[in-house]
Amino acid sequence: MSDIFTIFFLILVGFCAVSAFTTYGLGMYAFAQNPSSAVNRLFLAVTLSATCWAIGEFLFWHSAGYEGSLFWLRASSFWVFVAVFTAHFTLTFTNHPLARKNKRGILLVSLYLPALLFTLLGLFTDQIYTVTLQPGTGYVYLSSAGPISLAAKAYVSLVMVWAVYAGISSWRRVRPGRIRRQNRLVGIGTATVVVFGALSGLILPTFGIYTVNLVFIGIVVFSLLIAHAIHRYGMFTLSPQTAVPEILRTMPD
Repeated sequence: MSDIFTIFFLILVGFCAVSAFTTYGLGMYAFAQNPSSAVNRLFLAVTLSATCWAIGEFLFWHSAGYEGSLFWLRASSFWVFVAVFTAHFTLTFTNHPLARKNKRGILLVSLYLPALLFTLLGLFTDQIYTVTLQPGTGYVYLSSAGPISLAAKAYVSLVMVWAVYAGISSWRRVRPGRIRRQNRLVGIGTATVVVFGALSGLILPTFGIYTVNLVFIGIVVFSLLIAHAIHRYGMFTLSPQTAVPEILRTMPD
């Protein structure tokens, strides 16, 4: 293993650790602002699932043997739910019609049931990812050959593109102000995650490059943008779902 590769590897693994800390901290902070808000609860689900995924990725690349690598790969199978929670959070945060209570069945069928299926397949089978020994690198995980792995990638890609589209559409639709700025940062952050995720999940493997998932770089950038939105624009204390109830609660009788 060359010195350059070693440094690059340590940097990417470091992003896994940083991602775990930042997402956990942001999620707990947002939830504490208003635990009864659906937006805040969904953001907590996004961040906690991303935290667990980052920890699993970190431990995978620190595993010395095949069994340990396989264990942490299987333990990270719920990564699909990161995409699902992100899409659901974006729809709810932007007040999309599909986020309404009477549309929960649509979200259950289109988002959560497929995610559960792919998670179980990843947890108990090798139909989505497999562990193999890469000369000069060590144990890496590769996409399995077959329709199930392709379906999982296509599903996650569509979900994340849907989330980005919902965020950008809401940003363009909302009048200038704090909410518009919040939506813009959410859309940019989600798009950043998609770009870095596509690099590791779709682009680099076609060139035979298998390394630490670059998506955690995107997650760190996303976390920084959300932190900026919290500090500058009152995100999670002022949102489309929390602004009106808060005003009504504080108005004199």
